[in-house]
Amino acid sequence: MQVSGIQVGNPVLDAITGTNTSVGQAIPYGAAYSVWVPTFRGGGAKYANLQNSIFVASETVSDSPVPGQFYVGMKISKVFPTNTSVVIGEEFP
Repeated sequence: MQVSGIQVGNPVLDAITGTNTSVGQAIPYGAAYSVWVPTFRGGGAKYANLQNSIFVASETVSDSPVPGQFYVGMKISKVFPTNTSVVIGEEFP
């Protein structure tokens, strides 16, 4: 799997990823906005559905005790189609 994407920075994220010092900070899941596009390659036909699927995710970024390093965690979920009575865009009269 290869992942590419963009991320909107914020002051805490910049402090964690943009320095070579430990700043002792963390961004909780959902506090940073990013768009990631996973690409699945190889394997047999049984993995083809991954390439044609939609995923949503939330990430966290935290400082490491090692200067210049940080941790990134991601919660990834596959979106499945379903019929509902929800109409997006008309929920606020």
